[in-house]
Amino acid sequence: MLRLPSQPTPTEWSSNWKDIQPALRKVRRSMASLRTSSLKVMRVSQLDSDILDMELVDILKEQLWNALSLFKPTIKENYEPELIGLLNLVLFKLSVYDSSATYGSHIFFYLSLISLLSLLQHKKHKCIANA
Repeated sequence: MLRLPSQPTPTEWSSNWKDIQPALRKVRRSMASLRTSSLKVMRVSQLDSDILDMELVDILKEQLWNALSLFKPTIKENYEPELIGLLNLVLFKLSVYDSSATYGSHIFFYLSLISLLSLLQHKKHKCIANA
């Protein structure tokens, strides 16, 4: 197998790897002492809230295009990237900047809370019916 001049030889990288091990152990030990967050967010929840965010942007974008078509239809074609950027900036300011969460994550949280409450209420009624 041919080797480029800029590529290290196998013995060179393995010696470099052995040389860096003490520093890596020190970093691993220092990271182990760091406190981890007690809040665990499921990846599915993040994906669902991201989908809700995209749908919200699409709904607002459609409303913006409809409103702009009443004034001058060429505004959309001339300034579409800027208008989308402005819409995303406004949504970012009103959601993440102000409350540290996106609208999609807020909606997903409330939907999860409602489903949990309805499940608890269903179990409560089931227990009452069995008693």
